[in-house]
Amino acid sequence: MNKSWTTGQDGNRMKGIRTYPVIWLSGVFAFWLTTQSVLANGKEQNLLGMPENLFSTTKYLFGISENLLATTEHLLGISKNLFGISENHFGISAETSMSRRDDMTHHHGYKDSARTVPAPGDSLPFACLSPHADFEYATSEAWLASDNAAGLQHLPAAKISLAEVYFNKGDGEYINFHRSNDSREWGASVKSYYRLSPRVVFYGQISYADFQGRNMGGSVFIDPQQQGLDIVEYADTLAGTKRLERYHLTGAVGVQLSHRLTLGGKVNYRAANYAKFKDLRHTNSFFDMSVTAGLSYRFGKMAEAGANWFYRRNVESLRLDIYGTTDKQYTSLVSFGAFYGRTELFGEDGYTGESTITPDINTYNGGSVQLNLTLSDRTTFFNELSFRQREGYYGKRSTTSVVYAGYGGDELSWAGALSFGNRRLRHQSKVNADRRMLETFENVYRKENLGGGRMNVVYYGKNKMLDRNTLHLRLTHTAWLDVAGDCPAWTFTATAEAYRRRQTVSIYPFYRRQTVRSLNAGISAERNIACGSGTLGVRAGVAYGSGGGVMKNDGVYAPVPPEQRPPKSSESNLLHEYEYLTATRAGGSVGCKYAFPVAFAGNLYFRADCELSCATKGYFRHQKYFSPTLAAGCSF
Repeated sequence: MNKSWTTGQDGNRMKGIRTYPVIWLSGVFAFWLTTQSVLANGKEQNLLGMPENLFSTTKYLFGISENLLATTEHLLGISKNLFGISENHFGISAETSMSRRDDMTHHHGYKDSARTVPAPGDSLPFACLSPHADFEYATSEAWLASDNAAGLQHLPAAKISLAEVYFNKGDGEYINFHRSNDSREWGASVKSYYRLSPRVVFYGQISYADFQGRNMGGSVFIDPQQQGLDIVEYADTLAGTKRLERYHLTGAVGVQLSHRLTLGGKVNYRAANYAKFKDLRHTNSFFDMSVTAGLSYRFGKMAEAGANWFYRRNVESLRLDIYGTTDKQYTSLVSFGAFYGRTELFGEDGYTGESTITPDINTYNGGSVQLNLTLSDRTTFFNELSFRQREGYYGKRSTTSVVYAGYGGDELSWAGALSFGNRRLRHQSKVNADRRMLETFENVYRKENLGGGRMNVVYYGKNKMLDRNTLHLRLTHTAWLDVAGDCPAWTFTATAEAYRRRQTVSIYPFYRRQTVRSLNAGISAERNIACGSGTLGVRAGVAYGSGGGVMKNDGVYAPVPPEQRPPKSSESNLLHEYEYLTATRAGGSVGCKYAFPVAFAGNLYFRADCELSCATKGYFRHQKYFSPTLAAGCSF
């Protein structure tokens, strides 16, 4: 190969970012949010450590000089006297920062259902979080996880941010067919919620991850579970080292137009580079961008409804190659599902053409509707129903290039969250149900030579190859006990999960049917203990799972002549995936975290976690997978 694994078709490391300027804006926007949060945090604690002139200049540049602030207060009718009245009205005590936040949370956190977004002219009733605030708890409001960015107005604080770097090591044989039994990954991320004004809330995120795994084979795609078709290494002796770089940028804003109507928009971008360092080598360039635009409308104090439009497009470009010259032949299985399909020899014309870049393109169109019901002053019930249509194809659309296969289907999901409790005790029960239907069709075509080096592709029809139906249900209940300063002393979580996948692969007159069922359940507990000026958190959890189904049911639609050979199958990968998904298994996890306040940096923390899973029956009996993680970060 004459190009670095990190380069794409034109040698640029991140071609997608160069092509889409809006992605740069999202990255700059997320960085700006983080900077604003840090500056605001330092200003409130008076710990910037800057010379007075420089600090005054900084305040002036960001439009927060004392004179301008006083003028703004006067124009909006929120002078300090009025602001004091507003504090009393909202039940915010000013005795201490912690009691102030507790009382504010009583109105804006645990009485979410009774909270109304500030009307025009109102004072800003949102305070900054306690230095000991838990990020996951502070952002557990169901609206914040919605596709509809208008829900950002439900942020129960002025700002909260989290920055983290981590390192993870994975070892063990209890893995899926395309995973590594010896891997390492490190990464960094920053995410921030920032309330610019009573009417405007921003969200931004930037993350990067670098993964490298040994002894990896199987699929050539990054996530074969989401593909309409798969290309699998037919031989078990070709496993090698693979590397995956991932990038993630997100920018979102929610703007309140009135005390009832709010608008929102979000741009979410992911990119990745993926490569294998052993023949048969593959180099993948991936980008995934989604855009949403929505609104929400409040119907009095009892209900709030929302709706948003959704568009997503992802492209994974694949190039297969070998290093140097060799007489060895490499065979790949083009799997239409359940590792059932046909084989291709590398270098032949087809799905695995030599030194050609072939894209796999998918587009999603749809939308979501939301309904948030206020059942009482302390109870809310949030619902989100989403529908998306998927269309995709593998190949290049042109008169001289082939589109080998196309696929499409519908996706329907529902997310519900029931939240109830008070200032010191809060519960949240979540339900996530997702159903996806996918069909794959292979095109029937012929290449016509027009002379003069010209080629034309003529299509004669298509054959249905795959009919897949997946159902995923997840139940989660979380209880936060003895909450003070947005940091619960105890956190208990219980989860139950069910997964079912049914698929029929048809290569006439042959077919293969498969059914996979998997059940998982787990519980965990976390304790936060005051330790000096900081907080020590310890966590432990256990999990259990099992499954079943039919690995393969092969048959024919019509009588087959003796000379007709059945389709090819990768039996080793078929057994590996099926047993991994259905094996009886048990697991456990432990972790600890120490957080302490630091001048200007907010709340600094160090975290260590370990996870262990083990199959107790079946093909993977006594096989384990161990995954420790070290992390450091800060919340502010």
